[in-house]
Amino acid sequence: MKCNLLYVIFCLGFPSFVVAQSIENSALALESAKKSTLKISGFADSYYQFAVKQTTFNTSFTERPNSFALGMASIKLEKTVKKVSLVADLGWGPRAENANFNLGSTLASIKQLYVSYAPTEALKFTFGNFYTFVGYEVVDAPNNLNYSTSYGFSKGPFYHTGIKADYVFNKNWAAMVGVFDETDQKFDVDGPRNIGAQISYINHKVKVFANYIAGKVSSDTLGLVNHQFDLTTTFQANEKLGFSLNISNKQFQRIDLKATNWQTVAVYSNYVFNKNYTVALRNEAFFDSSGEALGTAQNHILSTTLSNNFQIDDLKLIAETRFDMDKKSAFFDKKHSKQTNILPSFIFAAIYAF
Repeated sequence: MKCNLLYVIFCLGFPSFVVAQSIENSALALESAKKSTLKISGFADSYYQFAVKQTTFNTSFTERPNSFALGMASIKLEKTVKKVSLVADLGWGPRAENANFNLGSTLASIKQLYVSYAPTEALKFTFGNFYTFVGYEVVDAPNNLNYSTSYGFSKGPFYHTGIKADYVFNKNWAAMVGVFDETDQKFDVDGPRNIGAQISYINHKVKVFANYIAGKVSSDTLGLVNHQFDLTTTFQANEKLGFSLNISNKQFQRIDLKATNWQTVAVYSNYVFNKNYTVALRNEAFFDSSGEALGTAQNHILSTTLSNNFQIDDLKLIAETRFDMDKKSAFFDKKHSKQTNILPSFIFAAIYAF
C-alpha cells in the first residue's frame, strides 16, 4: 500500500514537474529572444529634376537634370545579442555608388558594416565601417527633409572605417573618440591616418554636437593634412516648429604652402502642419576663397531650398524648389551655352521606407 501511495504521488507530481520545467524553459527562451533580436529595415527612392538651365548643382546625389533618375535601394540588418550588435547596411543604385565614390566593386554596395560591444550602459565600442558623425545631413534620403543636399554635406566626409568609443557621462552629456583610415575609404593600405572626436549635449529641446576630425591624404604628394571643425545644433521650439544649424570649416595644410580652407553655414527650419504634411527650408552660405572645394577661387554660393514633404503611410513624396546663386558665374548654362551665376531647379522625389 505504501508503495502504491508513493507511486500515486510520483505520478501526480511528475507531470507537474514537467509542466513547471516547460514553463521555465519557455520563459528563458522568451527572455533570450528579447535579448537577441533581428531588425530588418530598408527604403527605395527615385526622383525627377527639372533644371531650368539644363545644369544641376555641384552637390551630391542629384546629378541628372531633366530626366527621371534612380536614387538607391537599401536593406539594413541589425542583430543584437546581449551586449554585442552587428549592423550590415547595404545599398544599390546611383546614390549608393556616389556615396562610395564609384568604387566599381562589391564595396560600392556596402554603406555600413560594423560590430558594437557595450561592456557597460555608459560605454560602447564600434569597429568597422560606419556613417560620419560630422554634419547635419545624412546619406539616406528618408532621414532628410530636403531631397537635394547641401554643399557642406557634399564635400564630406560621408563615412569612416576604424574604431570609435562612445561614453555617456549622464543624461545630458556624452563624448566620442575614434581612430580611422583615410576619410571615405573602405580600407587604407598605409594604415590608420585620421583621428576624430565629438562632445554632445542633449536635453528635451536642444541638441548640440561639437565635432573634430583630422588626418592625412595619401594621394597628395605634398603631404596634405585636413582639419575639420564642425558644430551641429537643433532646437525644437514646440511639437511643430524646429530649427537646426550647421557650421563647418575644413582646412587644408600642405608642406611649405599656405593653408587653404572652405566654410559653410546652413540654417534649417521645419514646420509640421500635421502627420501628413511638413515643410522644410534650408538656407546655406558656402565660402570657398581658395577654390579648394568648387574649383573657382574667391567663389561664394548662396543656396535656398524649400521642400514640401507629403507622408502617405510608408511613402514620402517631396516637392522641392531650389535656387542657387554664386559670386563668380561659375555655373554653366547648357541651355544657352554660357556661364551664369543663377541656377534654379525643381525636384519631385518619391521615397518608400519600411
